[in-house]
Amino acid sequence: MYAVVGCSDCEALWIVEGRPDTTQCPRCRRRHRFDRLKAFAETEEENEARDARAAMLAERSDGEAGADALEPFAAME
Repeated sequence: MYAVVGCSDCEALWIVEGRPDTTQCPRCRRRHRFDRLKAFAETEEENEARDARAAMLAERSDGEAGADALEPFAAME
C-alpha cells in the first residue's frame, strides 16, 4: 500500500510505503506519527500514488487545467 500524506507544518505532500510507525516530512524534516496523518490518497501501485500526488500538486499551482495536462508516470518512463 502507498499513501499520499501531507505535512501539517509546511503543507508538503509525499508518498509513504506501507504503514510505518513514523514518517518524516522531506521538506521541513518534522517527524509525524503515521496513524495521525491524513491520507489524501491510498493505492496499491506506486505509480498510481505518484500520479495522485502530481495531480494534487498541479491543482494547487494551476487549478484544474494543470491536473488535466499531466501524463501518467508509467507513460513517462
